[in-house]
Amino acid sequence: MRYHSLGKHENHYQTAAIITAKIIKRIKHHPLAPDQILNINVPDVPIDQIKGIKVTRLGHRHKAEMMKKMQDPWKRDIYWYGTLGKELDGGEGTDFHAVANHYVSVTPLTVDMTAHNSIDTMREWMDEVTI
Repeated sequence: MRYHSLGKHENHYQTAAIITAKIIKRIKHHPLAPDQILNINVPDVPIDQIKGIKVTRLGHRHKAEMMKKMQDPWKRDIYWYGTLGKELDGGEGTDFHAVANHYVSVTPLTVDMTAHNSIDTMREWMDEVTI
């Protein structure tokens, strides 16, 4: 699980800590499947402003608008995403919508991100790649 806030100046870590602890206690009695994790998004507001918890799906953003080329402390080139893109899919039922409306968003995720529906097609056209 991870805590995530959509703002740059988080002020209400206590809210996230209290809610996350309650969710963890609940999971002890109802464990997740071995291939699942939770994405928990807590609005950056005082606990008394939280309206509840919603089980959501992930919303989607437009791609970040630009990449910034920088150097790490060892003078190696690194690339950093600029400002996050605007919401592309942030409607009702998404994590974006829940947090914007002062609900905690809990999204069950699978660890295996394989695009299983693409494997057969990819095998076909990869057979033509010679090394």
